[in-house]
Amino acid sequence: MILLSTSPPPEHYITFWVSRGYESKKYHVLCSQSLDAHIMNTSDDNIIRTDLRPVAHHFQSMRDDVAVATLSIMASRGQGNRSIEVYTDGACPNNGREGAQAGIGGHFPDNPRMDFSKPAAGRQTNNSAEIQAAAEAIERAKEHGYSGVKVKTDSEFLTKAANEWMGNWKSKGWTKADGGPVKNREDFQRLDRAREGMDVRFEHVRGHQGNPGNEQADKLARQGASRRY
Repeated sequence: MILLSTSPPPEHYITFWVSRGYESKKYHVLCSQSLDAHIMNTSDDNIIRTDLRPVAHHFQSMRDDVAVATLSIMASRGQGNRSIEVYTDGACPNNGREGAQAGIGGHFPDNPRMDFSKPAAGRQTNNSAEIQAAAEAIERAKEHGYSGVKVKTDSEFLTKAANEWMGNWKSKGWTKADGGPVKNREDFQRLDRAREGMDVRFEHVRGHQGNPGNEQADKLARQGASRRY
């Protein structure tokens, strides 16, 4: 079932404009599950526009408008129901040694165009790279209009930090239970900012066990470590 309305949009909707001559009108479409599923799996506005034409055409009063319709997906499109899964990894082949260089990688199975591979910034360590990779992935998801992210990482340290420790660290001015400073504070603060306004969940996966998503993220992170800014 698809409903058309000009009233304030419900939770699961897409906003677009239909133009005729010099006049344009803003519509909110409450989508069926099938259309929602498509929108959740693409960030390509051209694809979304193509799929919305039949939706508009569904309404007899809009038939004449379809040919000249300007469908513009607003920044708020799908928020509240768009989520994506990402595998992240950090690599530092010479971790702990002088001259070590780290890299970060992220693989989005449902939208590989969002993948990334780049050198890590700041501290060149494995843990720092793991945190930066997660922050980068969440930031990219947010930029593409997603409101939820499931971060899959083979770093137990990152998983526990994100799920259990960060809240306490932040409430205590980014200090640990013993009063000492949190290592990689700047990286964790970036991760904390990235999570604001997002539904973010961290899940630990076993590394180097043939998981395609994890293997791709590892490959991208290693490629990033081999580059230099």
